[in-house]
Amino acid sequence: MAVYSALSNFGVRYFLEDYTEGTLPTSGTNELNDVLSCTLGEFTKDMKKYKTLNGDGWDVVVPLGQSQADATFEMVRTGEGNAYTGVAGTDAYTMLKHWFLNSVAAGGSTAKKYIVEVIPRGNNTYEGTVYSVLPLKWAPGKKDTEVGQEYSFDVTPFGAPVPVVVTHTPAAGSTPESWTFAQPQG
Repeated sequence: MAVYSALSNFGVRYFLEDYTEGTLPTSGTNELNDVLSCTLGEFTKDMKKYKTLNGDGWDVVVPLGQSQADATFEMVRTGEGNAYTGVAGTDAYTMLKHWFLNSVAAGGSTAKKYIVEVIPRGNNTYEGTVYSVLPLKWAPGKKDTEVGQEYSFDVTPFGAPVPVVVTHTPAAGSTPESWTFAQPQG
């Protein structure tokens, strides 16, 4: 049997954290492991053009707002154990499946989450962005004994993405690694 190695999206890390209105997550506790790829949606500025009535003939542009397209995550579930039994486990697959199924069962009332994207920028320096998201699509994917279970999910961002300062503390002895997030000062 072949062993499938996910590159974790070339060092980029993603965390799925609980949503609290008006408060950003301060630590990464629920890492989404085995991300093959992620396409975070592009930003769009909504504009309206119109001709002026004063006769100069030039268009006037008025900004009406902005939005972000949906994000797609492609994942792989490898190994054994971590069977979904109706409760969220500690692995990405069971956390995500539980979130999607409960958001439908609860009519969306428990659906909001944060996804924190952490991009390595060299020498223990990271760029972090917090996205407020709602679940959109869940695809359990194909099951393949050679690869594992490839699955995907889509989320719809809402509100503005927020840049955060990321601090990574590597594992030392029996202390596991940790990730903390803070809003920039200024």
